Amino acid sequence: MLSGVLRGTIPVLILFLICVNEISSNISNTNKLVSADDTKIWKELENVEKEKQEPQFDIDELAAWTKKWNLHFNFDKLEVLASSAQTEQILANLHVDFKSYNL
Repeated sequence: MLSGVLRGTIPVLILFLICVNEISSNISNTNKLVSADDTKIWKELENVEKEKQEPQFDIDELAAWTKKWNLHFNFDKLEVLASSAQTEQILANLHVDFKSYNL
């Protein structure tokens, strides 16, 4: 005997959307764009030294969200971009899924 909800049915899609929409409530330090199964976060830093760790706080929140809902991001598709008009190098590290990304 089978139990649960059949894959691809309307209730499954609604439950997925409820789970994904909760991502927005956990992210407060960065901008976000959530679309179906794609999530982007970004932050424009006014003061690099004071704000460079703010994206890490939201990355940690996303990691906690994935554990709560047992839905995981594909970190192989993760991209980190740093752009600056300043001549000095931005020194910051982001840690995601036990990997470190240098900016």
